[in-house]
Amino acid sequence: MKAVFDTNVIVSGSIARSGGPYEALQAWRQGDIVLLTSEAIVDEVADVLQRPFFRDKRHIDETDIAGLRQVLLTDAVVVFPQKRLEVVEADPDDNRILECAIEGGADYIVSGDHHLLELRRYESIRIVTVRKFLTILQFGH
Repeated sequence: MKAVFDTNVIVSGSIARSGGPYEALQAWRQGDIVLLTSEAIVDEVADVLQRPFFRDKRHIDETDIAGLRQVLLTDAVVVFPQKRLEVVEADPDDNRILECAIEGGADYIVSGDHHLLELRRYESIRIVTVRKFLTILQFGH
């Protein structure tokens, strides 16, 4: 099973030690799924983690960000989207998620972003919440 995790899932799962996003990342770390990513997604994750909230409240520093960037670029499957999409007009950054999923042949996009979730599906790719994704992993539907 191949999946693209939206930035919010990667960020939340990386800073927490429990909860849905953490469990989704654990499924990838344990080899239960193939995580697809792209340079655009990794850059967005790094940008989000550099915000004052994460720096000041969560004590995320440049070393933490560099480590996460390295893990994503070496342990996940990095795809290089050839086609630019303009599907999500309200949040153009969400199109980078769709592009990655299309290029990598993803089965799922896992997100907490309502712009993506409202699509429910893009081409043959299901767009689901973390909770739904974990249910699919556990029960197969």
